[in-house]
Amino acid sequence: MVDGTRRGDLDGAQEPDLSVTPFCNTFPIRRTPAGAGASLTLDTCFVDGATMTVARSRQRYDRLSPDRLRYVDLGLFAGFAAEVQVDGRGLVVRYQHLFERLAPVSSLT
Repeated sequence: MVDGTRRGDLDGAQEPDLSVTPFCNTFPIRRTPAGAGASLTLDTCFVDGATMTVARSRQRYDRLSPDRLRYVDLGLFAGFAAEVQVDGRGLVVRYQHLFERLAPVSSLT
């Protein structure tokens, strides 16, 4: 459902993907098999934060090592690929060219 309307084109999309945050990548990253060389291909419900549009998009996650994956877009942005580094919980630490998690700043008292 988008704005209260059923969208048949989104049926079967397995995960949400919100463009303005790498947090949504955690869902498929945790589902990607652990061994180097393993991969997961799935359809997502892509929400473009800038335009607030929703569309189905196909993605692949290739496991490079326990804490590194290659994201490959096979749908809306076909041809885009980036390396993604994650922590032990599968949360993105660095998403090549797009996001990098910053260490918390200690408070000054």
